[in-house]
Amino acid sequence: MSESSTIKFLALWGAILSSFTFGWIFYRDITQRGRLRVSCYIGKIFISGISIDPKDYLVWSVVNIGKYPVVLMHIGGTLKDKTRFIVSTHKTMPITLNQGESFLDYMDDLSVLDGGLISLWAADSLNREFKASKKQLKLLAKNYLEKYKNKTNLTS
Repeated sequence: MSESSTIKFLALWGAILSSFTFGWIFYRDITQRGRLRVSCYIGKIFISGISIDPKDYLVWSVVNIGKYPVVLMHIGGTLKDKTRFIVSTHKTMPITLNQGESFLDYMDDLSVLDGGLISLWAADSLNREFKASKKQLKLLAKNYLEKYKNKTNLTS
């Protein structure tokens, strides 16, 4: 093997190895960052099985499913007219969620479910929004319509 072919081989080997290393680091950084799972549902507040509040609440459950801590800044939603709302939480925000930790909060205004809702989300300190699934939104809207709209139509 001549000296020039050895140099070409080593240059090619270095290029392949550095490309693989760069790709691996990029993949690792994308897949192993903090991520949040957002679930929303309609619920009531109970203590020891006794209802303390007859009202229903829209509840956000946020869980860090990533490998790194995430700083949760806001929970809220977006309406069809592009209006965004942030829930005035009952807990101190921002809050750091380590791997597997969760956050639960609620609001009592269910009127956002009345046909104009695009998304319910949680936002982190990097301004990334993690949204509840479309399936959950459809189920929330359906439950809201069945419980509240039908009740008002029957009484009027």
